[in-house]
Amino acid sequence: MSRIWNQVFDHLRHQAEFNPEWRTTPLWEYFFNKSTFAHDRFIEGDRRRVDLVVETMGIREWEPLLFVEAKRTMASVDDITTVEFQAFTAACACSVQNKFRPVWAMTIVGSKARLWTYSFESDYLIPFEPKGQGLSTLGEYLELSTDGQRIVNALGYIERNPIPPDHLLKAPSTPRPANPQLPPDWHADEVDMADEYRMVTLRPALQSSIMAKMTCKKWK
Repeated sequence: MSRIWNQVFDHLRHQAEFNPEWRTTPLWEYFFNKSTFAHDRFIEGDRRRVDLVVETMGIREWEPLLFVEAKRTMASVDDITTVEFQAFTAACACSVQNKFRPVWAMTIVGSKARLWTYSFESDYLIPFEPKGQGLSTLGEYLELSTDGQRIVNALGYIERNPIPPDHLLKAPSTPRPANPQLPPDWHADEVDMADEYRMVTLRPALQSSIMAKMTCKKWK
């Protein structure tokens, strides 16, 4: 980790803390390059969908590994809600485009970060690192300068497991915000598609579960 904490890092961290949110991304690109994703590539987002995408080489082509959405350090609770929902919409979009496979996401507030998983079977983002069910809670984010090794370990796990394992996807998701505020040029069409797919796919299982509970209750 010592090769990361240098004058370049200090400069980028200062820029992320005291400037608009677009100055946050270079700090994390530098961190990714120096810690975990040295052999992967970073794709700048279109600002509507996601700020940054980490791609890794698959069998035949580059594949999305991690979706990153960022806000500046001085973010309000509403800002954090927005950045988490933006990451959620990006995860839904990737899942829809890739036959509803699970994906990884990361939300950043200045020099703090939280990592998530998402599956169409879950209603919202599932906390990966750190754990906890707080929605838009900055206290559950990891600070890069003090928790850097935990972030490195989590990113290393993601690199070794491009598709989130089933046992992580069984964890409860955080509650989805009722009325998230998105930028004017955003849409959440893929969220609606994922919700519809989940309801259609899980309905037989839900019906079986309900019938089983009713049968057990009948014979008690």
